[in-house]
Amino acid sequence: MCSSAIPRSVGTRAPRKTGRRFSQWAGRAAGDYESYVAELEDALAQRPDHPGTLYNLACAEALAGRPDDAIAHLTRALEQEPEWRVMAADDEDFAALRDRPDWPA
Repeated sequence: MCSSAIPRSVGTRAPRKTGRRFSQWAGRAAGDYESYVAELEDALAQRPDHPGTLYNLACAEALAGRPDDAIAHLTRALEQEPEWRVMAADDEDFAALRDRPDWPA
């Protein structure tokens, strides 16, 4: 699962304005992935290139059936944190994306 897979030292916290960890987002907890996407888009607006936010947004988009957006955000996250490729390759949230020719991990 996305947010639990990212090491705490590299950004599992949401922007300081909210102070919530990504694993505490209501949309994810409820299985409402479109709401989870919206919550993470709000977080990304506050910190536009934060790799943890990009990675988690990619997870949410993959789960919400938005594969093109998920690939784009995952690619941006991996450009900043290339060592996360191994983690992404095993992340169950990306299972539906791994056979795509544009899979970045």
